[in-house]
Parts: sequence; structure tokens; C-alpha cells
Amino acid sequence: MTSALFTADPTRLQEAGTDFGRYRRGSPALLAQPRSLAELQGIIREAKAAKLKITPRAPGYSAFGQSLPSRGLALDLRALGGVLGVTDDSIEVEGGVTWEAVVRASVPHGVMPPVLPLNLAISVGGLLSVGGVGSSAHH
Repeated sequence: MTSALFTADPTRLQEAGTDFGRYRRGSPALLAQPRSLAELQGIIREAKAAKLKITPRAPGYSAFGQSLPSRGLALDLRALGGVLGVTDDSIEVEGGVTWEAVVRASVPHGVMPPVLPLNLAISVGGLLSVGGVGSSAHH
């Protein structure tokens, strides 16, 4: 890979190969941490050209290995964790943003998501990637 955004540092790869549940371990070949949409697009282009399987992740709160890559690219989206806008009926966010950040940004506007996970440290993208539901999602 030609981009300076990729690393094969063993310590960082080991971290990217572990999730909250610690029942399973992943074995990523590379790790990338884009800081912008343009960087993300470039990373995806390079990974596609190299035929690397991409596993997106943020805090890695999956319990059974859903966020763990196997010999591919671990795509850490935590730096893409912004709240882009809040209106009376919507909140626009990046995929790596945590639900805690969503609540903190929406409450001053007098709005809040109607359903929240029990653990606000998980990312919006992570929750949606597993169907947007969990044992603590009630409505």
C-alpha cells in the first residue's frame, strides 16, 4: 500500500484485532485511520485495488467478533466521529461518532433520538451495522 495512512505496526494491529467481548481475536494485515472523507475514499480505493477485505470499526464494542478483521484491512473510523448538524427532526453524523456525542449535541437543541442503546460509548455506525438493535433497545 502506498498511502501513509496504512500501518502494519504489530501493537496497533493487535489492538485492532480485539473487541470488547474478547471471545474472539482478529488478525488484520493492515490498519488505516482516515481523518476525512477524502482520506477514507483514498483508503477504500487502495484497498480495493489490492483486493483487501475491509472491516470498518470504531470503539470495537462488538461482543462476538463482528468488528474483527481476518487478514484484511481494519478500518478505524473513530476520527470520523463528528456531529454534522442537528435540526428539529434529524441529526446528521459521521459513522464513527458515539451515541454519547449525539446526545450531547442534540440536547441543547431540545431534541434527542427516540431510542438509545444502553451503552452510549458505542458508535452510531457500529450499532447500525448490526441491525440497529440490541438487548437494551426499547421503544
